[in-house]
Amino acid sequence: MSKKLAILSSYDVICGNAAFSERLIKSINESNSGWKAFPVDLNLNLNQNIGKLEVKAADRNFEEIASKLREFDAVNIQFEAGLYGILPSHVKRRLKKVLTANPKTFITYHSPRTTTNFKPRKDAIRFALRGRLIKAVASELDYFRLNFDVRMNRQIIKLLKSNDIPVVVHTTRSKDLLSFVFGLKDVHAHPIIFAEKTNINYEKSKSILNNLGLPSNRKLVGLFGFISKYKGHMEALDALERLPSEYMFVIAGRIHPQSLGNPDASKYVQKLMKKISTKPGLSDRVKFVGELNDEQFQDLVAAVDCCLLPYHEVGQDGSGIASLCFEVGKRVVASNSYAFDELVRLVPGYKTYRFDIENYIEMATQIELAVNSNTSLPGTKQFTLESQSKLYLSLSE
Repeated sequence: MSKKLAILSSYDVICGNAAFSERLIKSINESNSGWKAFPVDLNLNLNQNIGKLEVKAADRNFEEIASKLREFDAVNIQFEAGLYGILPSHVKRRLKKVLTANPKTFITYHSPRTTTNFKPRKDAIRFALRGRLIKAVASELDYFRLNFDVRMNRQIIKLLKSNDIPVVVHTTRSKDLLSFVFGLKDVHAHPIIFAEKTNINYEKSKSILNNLGLPSNRKLVGLFGFISKYKGHMEALDALERLPSEYMFVIAGRIHPQSLGNPDASKYVQKLMKKISTKPGLSDRVKFVGELNDEQFQDLVAAVDCCLLPYHEVGQDGSGIASLCFEVGKRVVASNSYAFDELVRLVPGYKTYRFDIENYIEMATQIELAVNSNTSLPGTKQFTLESQSKLYLSLSE
């Protein structure tokens, strides 16, 4: 009889955590290892609510989840704080409940950012000394808002250490941070792997271009994932203005479901639309193809001439989109963010064209160099779907 591994995560929702968890379960169940992985779902409608009745219902739901986890031989928790609640007290209380439910539990910590951003506090002091009290208060509030995740992550790491929980992270930097700074004893670094280059039929993938009404005689640059300010779409459009007319952007994605109704998200999309519609030569060179299923998404990544990752620096640790682009895409042009620095450092086979964040002139240059290159990314042989499954199964034993 197979041993049972529970993967506690979000499922059947539009987010990277859910997509990765589903892919992980599939690869484990195809490994002939004597283990079978099962999804255990988090109720985001309850967890991401601060109404009194909803909070109580969410806590009861975590009692039920903890009871269910005791029935498994091992448990993996795919952890992002936002999946457990909005307030730090809710996140910590609920995480502790599932961490301690089963003695054979390990966690995948997707964003263990602990570096404090002191700039808003310095600004607050500077404004206060000049007598500009309103700006001083606003900067101090920015300090607390921007470092909200940092304070919570420090509490979570202490919880993991006190319970001797093995941890999987996605970069060497995070592994060193948890091991050497916070003293966790069992930390493993493995990039997020969704697919492998050896499994991609590149001739077949080209059919997605016809299916989406994309011209095959243009130089196609793909931008993938949720549409958000930190993803750098605005600077990418500035770069497109400087590229020859045969270059075209394909944007696959949508606003994050949790940002629906958020005025900032709406304003950002409106700014993008205004720029595209008012700048000469842009409107017919940008195609939004919306949300795609997993197979279509992977085919499009493989089919475009290069993948563009113009992200800003937000302390992100791992990126499923980036991993898929590096592994499946022909070529990748990426900003000099820490996340991409660390991914290339961990996986030397992930060669790429880089540019300074928000430098759209350099971005345009790197896009041309990449597209006109005759070489494609080799992919990684060190980190694979198999090595990912083996790591999770070794921590389950």
